[in-house]
Amino acid sequence: MNILFKPIIIIIFFIRVHGLPPNKNGLGMHKKYTSNTQKYLDLKQITTTQASTISKSWLINIMSFGNIHPEDEHVICKINELESYIQEHRTLDYRYCAWMPRCNFKTKEVIFIVILYDANNILHVKLLLQNPYWDSIQIDSLELKKTLLSLAEKENKKLNLDEIYATDFRYALEWLY
Repeated sequence: MNILFKPIIIIIFFIRVHGLPPNKNGLGMHKKYTSNTQKYLDLKQITTTQASTISKSWLINIMSFGNIHPEDEHVICKINELESYIQEHRTLDYRYCAWMPRCNFKTKEVIFIVILYDANNILHVKLLLQNPYWDSIQIDSLELKKTLLSLAEKENKKLNLDEIYATDFRYALEWLY
């Protein structure tokens, strides 16, 4: 009986831990993120390998549940775009960044991966890839826009969001109006 008892406990523990919502801790408290007072400090430059590794882990998490939800289809498309950028744009003009505001659980998590193209004193935002577990109740995406504006201001550059507005209406609607 003792031999059967241990695997059952392990299976129950695995199901319980695997079943925790990723936006809550074990006590059911919601994750909340806050921006730094110097917002550009929340944006960390990462390598293409790091960006790819992070996005692939997000893809594995999405795919592990068996069926893809409509809200995840957008993230999967953006992951594919990210991988295309990584293959085609490996010059120093392209910056891959992770937006990592402070979490109330004291964890370091990437909320968005951002691709910036630096040309003629203009930072062009080429891609925004959200963490599939991010929810706007944790931190508003407008904070990301403020962070990007803060970075451009720090570097004495203009910020160009035209490509994001043209390709992702969610940000155009939320950030323009």
